[in-house]
Amino acid sequence: MTLRICFAISSFGQGGAQKQCVALMNVLSSRPDIIVQLIHFEGGINFDALVQDRVEILRINTKSQYDPCNIFRLVAALKRLQPDILFSWLHASDVFSAFSRLVRPKMRWMIAERDSHYPDNWRYNLRAYLGRFAAHIVPNSEKGADYWTHRGVPKNKVTVVSNINLATGSQNVSKPTSATRKIIYAGRIEPQKNVLNLAAAFVEAAKALDAPFKIIGDGTLRGELSDVVKNAAVGNIEMCAYDANIFALYGQNPIYVSLSRHEGTPNAIIENIAFGNIIVASRIPEHIGLLGPDYPYYVGVDDDPADIASVIKSAYETQGTQALSFARSQISQLTSEAVGTAYLNIFRKVAVR
Repeated sequence: MTLRICFAISSFGQGGAQKQCVALMNVLSSRPDIIVQLIHFEGGINFDALVQDRVEILRINTKSQYDPCNIFRLVAALKRLQPDILFSWLHASDVFSAFSRLVRPKMRWMIAERDSHYPDNWRYNLRAYLGRFAAHIVPNSEKGADYWTHRGVPKNKVTVVSNINLATGSQNVSKPTSATRKIIYAGRIEPQKNVLNLAAAFVEAAKALDAPFKIIGDGTLRGELSDVVKNAAVGNIEMCAYDANIFALYGQNPIYVSLSRHEGTPNAIIENIAFGNIIVASRIPEHIGLLGPDYPYYVGVDDDPADIASVIKSAYETQGTQALSFARSQISQLTSEAVGTAYLNIFRKVAVR
C-alpha cells in the first residue's frame, strides 16, 4: 500500500529540527511506496537542501506563523493533498494540525518531538494539551518521550527515533594541525543553549589560549551576547551568522563547545563526533547518552566561566580522540536508511489503527 505522508512545518530556518525534517523527507521520498508531501509557511536557510522535485509542496501565505486563520489555510491545503498521515513539526504547526484533524477525522495526525523541556506559557501548554490527542508521537530522545508519558500519553503511542547523522560521508577530509585549531559554538543563540555562560567562558579561555574562537548562529540573545564579547575587549572571539555549510568548519579539527541546558538529540554533537572533533559539553542526559558517562570533558551548565575555560583548555591541548570511542559506537547506527525505516514502520502501524 502506498502511503501519503504530509509534513507540516512552520519554516526551514536555522535549527536542528528543520535540518532533520529535510533529511527525513529526502530519504522517504526516494522510496516507491511513499508519497511525501509538505505544507509550510516560510522558507529558510535549510529549505534548499530538500530534494524538491520528489515532494508535493504547498506553501501557505500568511503574515504570521501564529495567525489563527492558519488553521483554515491548513485545512484547505490538506483537502488538496489528501494525506493518510499528517506529521507536524514545531509548535505552531502542531497546534494548527490538532485543530485541522477535527474536520478530517479519517486522517491520522502525528507529532515530532524535538526537545524535552518547555517554558510555562500558554503556547507550549496548549500544545501539550492538544498533543495528547495525536495518533502517535515520535521524540528523538528518551527525555522527550518522558515529557509526553508524564502528561498521560500511553507508552504504546510514543516511539523514540534518534536523529540522522547528517555528517555521514562528509568527514573524510584531511585535518590541519592542532596549531590552527578553532574553538567554536554553532547553533541557535537562545536561553536553552546557555549561550551567555558560554560567551563568558570563551572570554576566560581566550585570555589563556592563543587560538581563534567563533560563535556562529542567530537568535534572540545575539545582541546581549555581542555585548559580552565586546565589553571583554579580547581580540580573538568572532561572532558570525549561521552558515549552512558548517561542515566545512567541522572538518578543520575544532574544539566544539555546547553548554545546553536541555536538548532532544543534539545534531551538532552527533556531527562533531562523526568528524572526530573533541567536544566540551554540559553534563545533561542528552549529552551523556551520546558521549558516555565517563567522557572527560563535561562541565556543569552553571559552572563558573573560569572553570569551564579550564576544561576548554584541556580539550584544546589533547592530541588524541580516544575519548570519542563510546560516542562513535553510539552514532554508528544513525544512517538515513536506518532512521527512515524506523519512521516507515511507525507510519504503517499508525495507518492501520
